[in-house]
Amino acid sequence: MQVINIITKNGTRLITLADDNRHKVPEVEKFLQFLYRTNHSPNTITTYCYSLKAFYEFLELKDMTYDDVVQQNDEYGPIDFFQDFILYLQYPDYYRGIISFMGEKPAITNRSVNCILAAVCSFYDYLARNKNLTNLDVYKDIMGNNHFKSFLHGMHLKKVKSLKNVLKLKEHKERIKYLTTEQFEDVFNAATNTRDKCILAVGFYGGLRIGEILNLRISDIEFWDLKINIVPRENNINKSRVKNYAAGCVFVPNEVMLMLVKYLDEVKKYNCDYLFVNLAGNEKGMPMNADNVEVIFDRLSKKVGFKVTPHMLRHSFAVHRISSSTNYSLVALQHDMRHKNVETTMIYAEFFNETQMEYARQYFEQIGKDFSPGNLNFYDDIGGGLI
Repeated sequence: MQVINIITKNGTRLITLADDNRHKVPEVEKFLQFLYRTNHSPNTITTYCYSLKAFYEFLELKDMTYDDVVQQNDEYGPIDFFQDFILYLQYPDYYRGIISFMGEKPAITNRSVNCILAAVCSFYDYLARNKNLTNLDVYKDIMGNNHFKSFLHGMHLKKVKSLKNVLKLKEHKERIKYLTTEQFEDVFNAATNTRDKCILAVGFYGGLRIGEILNLRISDIEFWDLKINIVPRENNINKSRVKNYAAGCVFVPNEVMLMLVKYLDEVKKYNCDYLFVNLAGNEKGMPMNADNVEVIFDRLSKKVGFKVTPHMLRHSFAVHRISSSTNYSLVALQHDMRHKNVETTMIYAEFFNETQMEYARQYFEQIGKDFSPGNLNFYDDIGGGLI
Protein backbone atom coordinates (compact mmCIF):
# COMPACT_ATOMS: atom_id res chain seq x y z
CA MET A 1 0.00 0.00 0.00
CA GLN A 2 1.14 3.54 -0.66
CA VAL A 3 -0.01 7.12 -0.08
CA ILE A 4 -0.21 9.05 -3.35
CA ASN A 5 -1.00 12.60 -4.44
CA ILE A 6 -3.90 13.28 -6.78
CA ILE A 7 -4.89 16.48 -8.57
CA THR A 8 -8.58 17.35 -8.77
CA LYS A 9 -10.25 19.03 -11.74
CA ASN A 10 -9.91 22.44 -10.07
CA GLY A 11 -6.19 21.90 -9.51
CA THR A 12 -6.34 21.06 -5.80
CA ARG A 13 -3.70 18.61 -4.58
CA LEU A 14 -5.09 15.85 -2.35
CA ILE A 15 -3.71 12.62 -0.93
CA THR A 16 -5.25 9.17 -0.98
CA LEU A 17 -4.41 5.51 -0.48
CA ALA A 18 -3.48 3.18 -3.35
CA ASP A 19 -2.24 -0.37 -3.75
CA ASP A 20 1.19 -1.28 -5.07
CA ASN A 21 -0.10 -0.85 -8.64
CA ARG A 22 -1.26 2.69 -7.79
CA HIS A 23 -4.91 1.66 -7.99
CA LYS A 24 -6.80 3.88 -5.56
CA VAL A 25 -8.72 2.24 -2.68
CA PRO A 26 -12.28 3.43 -3.44
CA GLU A 27 -13.76 3.41 0.06
CA VAL A 28 -10.73 5.18 1.53
CA GLU A 29 -10.72 7.79 -1.25
CA LYS A 30 -14.40 8.57 -0.58
CA PHE A 31 -13.72 8.78 3.15
CA LEU A 32 -10.80 11.19 2.70
CA GLN A 33 -12.82 13.32 0.28
CA PHE A 34 -15.51 13.49 2.95
CA LEU A 35 -12.90 14.77 5.41
CA TYR A 36 -11.81 17.44 2.90
CA ARG A 37 -15.42 18.53 2.40
CA THR A 38 -16.04 18.77 6.13
CA ASN A 39 -13.04 21.09 6.59
CA HIS A 40 -10.71 18.77 8.49
CA SER A 41 -7.19 20.12 8.60
CA PRO A 42 -4.61 18.87 6.06
CA ASN A 43 -2.50 17.48 8.91
CA THR A 44 -5.45 15.51 10.26
CA ILE A 45 -6.29 14.10 6.83
CA THR A 46 -2.67 13.09 6.30
CA THR A 47 -2.69 11.33 9.67
CA TYR A 48 -5.90 9.49 8.75
CA CYS A 49 -4.45 8.41 5.41
CA TYR A 50 -1.23 6.99 6.86
CA SER A 51 -3.19 5.33 9.67
CA LEU A 52 -5.40 3.59 7.12
CA LYS A 53 -2.30 2.59 5.16
CA ALA A 54 -1.09 0.68 8.22
CA PHE A 55 -4.57 -0.80 8.66
CA TYR A 56 -4.85 -1.99 5.06
CA GLU A 57 -1.35 -3.46 5.12
CA PHE A 58 -2.44 -5.49 8.13
CA LEU A 59 -5.60 -6.56 6.30
CA GLU A 60 -3.42 -7.80 3.43
CA LEU A 61 -1.26 -9.72 5.86
CA LYS A 62 -4.37 -11.36 7.35
CA ASP A 63 -5.89 -11.95 3.89
CA MET A 64 -9.00 -10.06 4.98
CA THR A 65 -11.11 -7.19 3.67
CA TYR A 66 -12.30 -4.19 5.66
CA ASP A 67 -15.76 -5.75 5.58
CA ASP A 68 -14.54 -8.97 7.21
CA VAL A 69 -13.50 -7.14 10.38
CA VAL A 70 -17.06 -6.63 11.61
CA GLN A 71 -17.93 -10.30 11.23
CA GLN A 72 -18.96 -11.81 14.54
CA ASN A 73 -17.13 -15.08 15.03
CA ASP A 74 -16.75 -17.03 18.26
CA GLU A 75 -13.28 -18.20 17.25
CA TYR A 76 -11.90 -14.90 15.93
CA GLY A 77 -13.98 -11.78 16.42
CA PRO A 78 -13.32 -8.03 16.18
CA ILE A 79 -11.62 -7.83 19.56
CA ASP A 80 -9.16 -10.56 18.55
CA PHE A 81 -8.50 -8.78 15.28
CA PHE A 82 -7.73 -5.45 16.92
CA GLN A 83 -5.56 -7.02 19.59
CA ASP A 84 -3.52 -8.59 16.79
CA PHE A 85 -3.46 -5.25 14.99
CA ILE A 86 -1.99 -3.53 18.04
CA LEU A 87 0.65 -6.25 18.37
CA TYR A 88 1.47 -5.81 14.68
CA LEU A 89 1.80 -2.03 15.06
CA GLN A 90 4.11 -2.27 18.06
CA TYR A 91 6.18 -5.32 17.07
CA PRO A 92 5.83 -5.75 13.28
CA ASP A 93 8.89 -7.98 12.76
CA TYR A 94 7.85 -10.26 15.61
CA TYR A 95 4.28 -10.49 14.31
CA ARG A 96 5.50 -11.35 10.80
CA GLY A 97 7.78 -14.02 12.23
CA ILE A 98 10.95 -12.27 11.08
CA ILE A 99 12.30 -12.38 14.63
CA SER A 100 11.38 -14.73 17.48
CA PHE A 101 11.27 -12.13 20.25
CA MET A 102 9.41 -8.85 20.66
CA GLY A 103 12.31 -6.69 21.73
CA GLU A 104 12.38 -4.21 24.56
CA LYS A 105 11.01 -1.15 22.77
CA PRO A 106 7.84 -1.02 20.61
CA ALA A 107 8.16 0.33 17.07
CA ILE A 108 5.68 3.14 17.86
CA THR A 109 4.40 4.80 21.03
CA ASN A 110 1.13 4.01 22.77
CA ARG A 111 -0.18 7.41 21.74
CA SER A 112 0.55 6.67 18.08
CA VAL A 113 -1.29 3.34 18.39
CA ASN A 114 -4.31 5.10 19.91
CA CYS A 115 -4.30 7.69 17.12
CA ILE A 116 -4.28 4.95 14.47
CA LEU A 117 -7.13 3.12 16.20
CA ALA A 118 -9.11 6.37 16.42
CA ALA A 119 -8.63 6.97 12.68
CA VAL A 120 -9.85 3.44 11.92
CA CYS A 121 -12.87 4.08 14.17
CA SER A 122 -13.78 7.18 12.19
CA PHE A 123 -13.36 5.27 8.94
CA TYR A 124 -15.85 2.60 10.05
CA ASP A 125 -18.25 5.24 11.32
CA TYR A 126 -18.18 6.80 7.87
CA LEU A 127 -18.79 3.44 6.20
CA ALA A 128 -21.74 2.74 8.47
CA ARG A 129 -23.29 6.15 7.92
CA ASN A 130 -23.03 5.76 4.18
CA LYS A 131 -24.08 2.09 4.19
CA ASN A 132 -20.84 0.98 2.56
CA LEU A 133 -20.61 -2.09 4.77
CA THR A 134 -21.88 -5.37 3.42
CA ASN A 135 -22.14 -6.55 7.02
CA LEU A 136 -23.98 -3.43 8.13
CA ASP A 137 -26.52 -5.41 10.16
CA VAL A 138 -23.71 -7.14 12.02
CA TYR A 139 -22.04 -3.78 12.53
CA LYS A 140 -25.22 -2.31 13.99
CA ASP A 141 -25.56 -5.26 16.34
CA ILE A 142 -22.02 -4.68 17.55
CA MET A 143 -22.52 -0.94 17.81
CA GLY A 144 -25.96 -0.96 19.38
CA ASN A 145 -28.77 1.31 18.20
CA ASN A 146 -26.57 4.37 17.83
CA HIS A 147 -24.07 3.40 15.14
CA PHE A 148 -22.75 6.94 14.98
CA LYS A 149 -20.66 6.21 18.05
CA SER A 150 -17.03 5.38 17.62
CA PHE A 151 -16.60 1.90 16.17
CA LEU A 152 -14.50 0.67 19.07
CA HIS A 153 -16.41 2.62 21.69
CA GLY A 154 -19.66 0.93 20.75
CA MET A 155 -18.43 -2.69 20.78
CA HIS A 156 -19.82 -4.08 24.03
CA LEU A 157 -18.31 -7.02 25.88
CA LYS A 158 -19.67 -9.01 28.79
CA LYS A 159 -17.59 -7.58 31.61
CA VAL A 160 -16.36 -4.29 30.23
CA LYS A 161 -18.17 -1.28 28.89
CA SER A 162 -16.49 -1.15 25.51
CA LEU A 163 -13.76 -2.56 23.37
CA LYS A 164 -12.16 0.88 23.38
CA ASN A 165 -11.56 0.54 27.10
CA VAL A 166 -9.90 -2.80 26.52
CA LEU A 167 -7.72 -1.80 23.58
CA LYS A 168 -6.77 1.79 24.32
CA LEU A 169 -3.21 1.86 25.57
CA LYS A 170 -2.07 3.96 28.48
CA GLU A 171 -0.25 7.04 27.24
CA HIS A 172 2.69 8.64 28.93
CA LYS A 173 1.64 12.14 29.90
CA GLU A 174 4.30 14.62 28.87
CA ARG A 175 4.65 17.91 30.67
CA ILE A 176 3.72 21.03 28.76
CA LYS A 177 6.78 22.58 27.15
CA TYR A 178 6.77 26.35 27.48
CA LEU A 179 9.21 29.25 27.65
CA THR A 180 9.95 31.26 30.76
CA THR A 181 10.11 35.01 30.32
CA GLU A 182 13.90 34.81 30.36
CA GLN A 183 13.97 32.05 27.72
CA PHE A 184 11.61 34.02 25.49
CA GLU A 185 13.89 37.05 25.76
CA ASP A 186 16.83 34.88 24.67
CA VAL A 187 14.90 33.61 21.65
CA PHE A 188 13.58 37.08 20.81
CA ASN A 189 17.06 38.58 20.93
CA ALA A 190 18.39 35.77 18.74
CA ALA A 191 16.00 36.79 15.93
CA THR A 192 17.83 38.92 13.38
CA ASN A 193 14.97 40.74 11.66
CA THR A 194 11.78 42.55 12.60
CA ARG A 195 9.53 40.01 10.88
CA ASP A 196 10.80 37.09 12.96
CA LYS A 197 10.53 39.16 16.14
CA CYS A 198 6.92 39.98 15.25
CA ILE A 199 6.06 36.31 14.72
CA LEU A 200 7.57 35.47 18.10
CA ALA A 201 5.76 38.33 19.85
CA VAL A 202 2.35 37.56 18.31
CA GLY A 203 2.68 33.93 19.38
CA PHE A 204 3.97 34.63 22.90
CA TYR A 205 1.76 37.60 23.79
CA GLY A 206 -1.29 36.69 21.70
CA GLY A 207 -1.33 32.90 21.94
CA LEU A 208 -2.06 32.40 18.24
CA ARG A 209 -1.57 29.03 16.58
CA ILE A 210 0.90 29.04 13.71
CA GLY A 211 -1.92 28.43 11.20
CA GLU A 212 -3.67 31.52 12.53
CA ILE A 213 -0.47 33.58 12.31
CA LEU A 214 0.14 32.60 8.69
CA ASN A 215 -3.51 33.28 7.87
CA LEU A 216 -3.28 36.91 9.05
CA ARG A 217 -3.82 39.78 6.63
CA ILE A 218 -2.76 43.37 7.23
CA SER A 219 -6.45 44.29 7.40
CA ASP A 220 -6.87 41.98 10.41
CA ILE A 221 -4.80 44.31 12.60
CA GLU A 222 -6.60 47.09 14.48
CA PHE A 223 -3.59 49.10 15.58
CA TRP A 224 -5.27 51.72 17.75
CA ASP A 225 -7.24 49.11 19.69
CA LEU A 226 -4.20 46.79 20.05
CA LYS A 227 -6.39 44.10 18.52
CA ILE A 228 -5.63 41.23 16.14
CA ASN A 229 -8.66 39.67 14.47
CA ILE A 230 -8.66 35.97 13.59
CA VAL A 231 -10.65 35.63 10.38
CA PRO A 232 -11.26 32.14 8.91
CA ARG A 233 -10.49 31.94 5.19
CA GLU A 234 -10.53 29.19 2.60
CA ASN A 235 -7.98 28.42 -0.11
CA ASN A 236 -5.09 30.42 1.32
CA ILE A 237 -2.09 30.49 -1.00
CA ASN A 238 0.18 29.27 1.80
CA LYS A 239 -2.23 26.46 2.87
CA SER A 240 -2.72 28.06 6.29
CA ARG A 241 -6.04 27.70 8.08
CA VAL A 242 -7.81 28.82 11.23
CA LYS A 243 -8.54 25.81 13.45
CA ASN A 244 -12.21 24.78 13.32
CA TYR A 245 -12.78 27.84 11.10
CA ALA A 246 -13.54 29.72 14.32
CA ALA A 247 -13.36 33.53 14.23
CA GLY A 248 -11.98 35.39 17.22
CA CYS A 249 -9.64 38.14 18.34
CA VAL A 250 -6.75 38.73 20.72
CA PHE A 251 -5.26 41.83 22.31
CA VAL A 252 -1.53 42.39 22.50
CA PRO A 253 0.70 44.92 24.28
CA ASN A 254 1.37 48.28 22.67
CA GLU A 255 5.03 47.33 22.15
CA VAL A 256 3.94 44.48 19.87
CA MET A 257 1.82 46.83 17.76
CA LEU A 258 4.68 49.32 17.43
CA MET A 259 6.88 46.48 16.24
CA LEU A 260 4.25 45.47 13.67
CA VAL A 261 4.09 49.07 12.41
CA LYS A 262 7.87 49.07 11.95
CA TYR A 263 7.74 45.71 10.15
CA LEU A 264 4.95 46.77 7.79
CA ASP A 265 6.92 49.85 6.82
CA GLU A 266 9.80 47.55 5.87
CA VAL A 267 7.70 45.21 3.68
CA LYS A 268 5.21 47.65 2.11
CA LYS A 269 7.28 47.53 -1.09
CA TYR A 270 6.04 43.97 -1.70
CA ASN A 271 2.41 45.09 -1.88
CA CYS A 272 1.16 41.82 -0.34
CA ASP A 273 -2.00 41.66 1.76
CA TYR A 274 -0.68 38.78 3.87
CA LEU A 275 0.91 40.02 7.09
CA PHE A 276 3.98 37.78 7.06
CA VAL A 277 5.96 37.40 3.83
CA ASN A 278 9.26 35.87 2.75
CA LEU A 279 12.16 38.31 2.76
CA ALA A 280 14.53 36.42 0.43
CA GLY A 281 14.77 33.66 -2.17
CA ASN A 282 12.53 32.76 -5.10
CA GLU A 283 9.39 33.44 -3.02
CA LYS A 284 10.51 36.87 -1.84
CA GLY A 285 7.47 39.02 -1.09
CA MET A 286 5.14 36.00 -1.14
CA PRO A 287 3.17 34.76 1.91
CA MET A 288 5.16 32.60 4.30
CA ASN A 289 4.16 28.96 4.75
CA ALA A 290 4.69 26.40 7.52
CA ASP A 291 7.97 25.17 6.02
CA ASN A 292 9.38 28.71 6.04
CA VAL A 293 8.49 29.08 9.72
CA GLU A 294 10.02 25.71 10.59
CA VAL A 295 13.34 26.84 9.11
CA ILE A 296 13.26 29.98 11.27
CA PHE A 297 12.55 28.07 14.49
CA ASP A 298 15.20 25.45 13.73
CA ARG A 299 17.73 28.25 13.29
CA LEU A 300 16.65 29.98 16.50
CA SER A 301 16.81 26.68 18.43
CA LYS A 302 20.43 26.20 17.40
CA LYS A 303 21.28 29.75 18.41
CA VAL A 304 19.81 29.60 21.91
CA GLY A 305 20.78 25.99 22.63
CA PHE A 306 17.30 24.59 23.35
CA LYS A 307 14.35 23.46 21.24
CA VAL A 308 11.81 26.13 20.34
CA THR A 309 8.63 25.51 18.35
CA PRO A 310 5.76 27.82 17.33
CA HIS A 311 3.33 25.95 19.56
CA MET A 312 5.59 26.42 22.58
CA LEU A 313 4.78 30.12 22.27
CA ARG A 314 1.07 29.33 22.58
CA HIS A 315 1.71 27.10 25.60
CA SER A 316 3.80 29.91 27.11
CA PHE A 317 0.92 32.34 26.62
CA ALA A 318 -1.40 29.99 28.54
CA VAL A 319 1.00 29.27 31.40
CA HIS A 320 1.79 32.96 31.95
CA ARG A 321 -1.91 33.80 31.82
CA ILE A 322 -2.61 31.27 34.59
CA SER A 323 0.16 32.66 36.77
CA SER A 324 -0.92 36.26 36.19
CA SER A 325 -3.64 36.06 38.85
CA THR A 326 -4.75 33.58 41.50
CA ASN A 327 -8.34 34.29 40.43
CA TYR A 328 -7.72 33.57 36.75
CA SER A 329 -10.25 30.83 35.97
CA LEU A 330 -10.51 27.80 33.73
CA VAL A 331 -13.34 29.47 31.82
CA ALA A 332 -11.21 32.57 31.23
CA LEU A 333 -8.37 30.41 29.94
CA GLN A 334 -10.71 28.50 27.62
CA HIS A 335 -11.88 31.86 26.23
CA ASP A 336 -8.37 33.26 25.81
CA MET A 337 -7.10 30.04 24.19
CA ARG A 338 -10.23 29.82 22.02
CA HIS A 339 -10.71 26.14 22.82
CA LYS A 340 -13.89 24.59 21.51
CA ASN A 341 -14.14 22.19 24.46
CA VAL A 342 -13.25 22.98 28.06
CA GLU A 343 -11.75 19.50 28.45
CA THR A 344 -9.00 20.58 26.07
CA THR A 345 -8.14 23.50 28.34
CA MET A 346 -7.51 21.05 31.18
CA ILE A 347 -4.18 20.16 29.59
CA TYR A 348 -2.91 23.09 31.67
CA ALA A 349 -4.31 21.75 34.96
CA GLU A 350 -0.82 21.10 36.33
CA PHE A 351 -0.25 24.87 36.44
CA PHE A 352 -3.43 25.69 38.41
CA ASN A 353 -3.20 26.52 42.10
CA GLU A 354 -5.60 24.96 44.61
CA THR A 355 -8.14 27.77 44.27
CA GLN A 356 -8.13 27.56 40.47
CA MET A 357 -8.51 23.77 40.59
CA GLU A 358 -11.48 24.07 42.93
CA TYR A 359 -13.12 26.59 40.58
CA ALA A 360 -12.49 24.17 37.71
CA ARG A 361 -14.04 21.28 39.65
CA GLN A 362 -17.12 23.37 40.44
CA TYR A 363 -17.45 24.42 36.79
CA PHE A 364 -17.29 20.82 35.56
CA GLU A 365 -19.94 19.90 38.12
CA GLN A 366 -22.09 22.79 36.91
CA ILE A 367 -21.96 21.69 33.26
CA GLY A 368 -22.49 18.04 34.18
CA LYS A 369 -19.10 16.66 33.14
CA ASP A 370 -16.75 14.34 34.97
CA PHE A 371 -13.83 16.19 36.54
CA SER A 372 -10.83 13.85 36.21
CA PRO A 373 -7.80 15.90 35.14
CA GLY A 374 -5.61 12.83 34.87
CA ASN A 375 -7.99 11.06 32.47
CA LEU A 376 -9.11 13.88 30.23
CA ASN A 377 -8.48 13.76 26.51
CA PHE A 378 -5.72 16.31 25.97
CA TYR A 379 -5.95 16.25 22.18
CA ASP A 380 -8.91 17.78 20.39
CA ASP A 381 -8.15 16.28 17.02
CA ILE A 382 -7.21 12.88 15.68
CA GLY A 383 -3.49 12.64 15.36
CA GLY A 384 -2.73 15.01 18.16
CA GLY A 385 -3.99 18.08 16.49
CA LEU A 386 -2.56 21.25 17.99
CA ILE A 387 -4.76 22.72 20.63
